[in-house]
Amino acid sequence: MARRVRPAAITVGGSLTLSIHDVAGVRAVADDVGASVIFDAAHLSGLIAGRVWPNPLVAGADVMTMSTYKSLGGPPSGLLATNEPGLAERLDAIAFPGITANFDVADHGGGTECARRPAQAGLLTSAIGLPSGTCAGLRLGVNEMIPLGASLDQVDEVAELAERTLPASAPELEQMASEVADLRARFSGFLRTAGSSNRASEFDV
Repeated sequence: MARRVRPAAITVGGSLTLSIHDVAGVRAVADDVGASVIFDAAHLSGLIAGRVWPNPLVAGADVMTMSTYKSLGGPPSGLLATNEPGLAERLDAIAFPGITANFDVADHGGGTECARRPAQAGLLTSAIGLPSGTCAGLRLGVNEMIPLGASLDQVDEVAELAERTLPASAPELEQMASEVADLRARFSGFLRTAGSSNRASEFDV
């Protein structure tokens, strides 16, 4: 099949694993047709890390993909691992600032400048690079709001506030800081765990 299809990559792995994969055998087939080998270790990464399952990279896989929140027991995310420095650089370039980049705000002065304005209003964001190579993006998130009880209604409010900060002047940003503080005050659980009074009027968005 590989000779007929001539794939660019062959993926090995699955959620149901009853025996060790013949990665070396797949490597031989891939070499015959000029393909890369990708090993999906989402359900095996903990066993591989614990050295009770053969390391696919040692057996011939070019790249190993995995989840961080299954057998590794970490927060929801993912990993790409490889032993090839050149391939690692290519993957980095694709993943960041490529597919993980956020919103292009070049028209408002770029990501760095746009991250400063929400901060003056008590909204925490971060600048991020884009595929163009410039730091023209703005990263937004709700990782601190939601666990504290914020709903979609509050997310909309914060999004509107963040949008209003982009063209705002310094006096307007100071005024908006009080609006953010009022919104913030609805979440008393955060006030108990904030750890500092400086963060009491800030949302991590």
